[in-house]
Amino acid sequence: MAGQYSGQGGLHLEFHPTAAMLDCGEAHVLKPYAVENTADRIIVTIRNGSAPLTLTLQPDGTLTGYGAVDVAGRLVTGTDANGATYAPRNARCAIGSLIAK
Repeated sequence: MAGQYSGQGGLHLEFHPTAAMLDCGEAHVLKPYAVENTADRIIVTIRNGSAPLTLTLQPDGTLTGYGAVDVAGRLVTGTDANGATYAPRNARCAIGSLIAK
């Protein structure tokens, strides 16, 4: 997978070669993912803790899923002598249809 996807429920995904950045409100986290090419569809599963996020790639290039996803991530809050400082953030976003940017 590659590229950025956004949904009306506030969920944004950015795919990198081995992980996807999940953005939901102020929560941002990088999680590994897998792509499975089945006989009738392509399924993308993002390992999001104990609740994986499963999406189906549609013929028009959108990703679709059901329900909501909880994102336990972090937010950059500033810098110090060691670099960036972070604060934990949790958010919930509806999945629905995610359109490629």
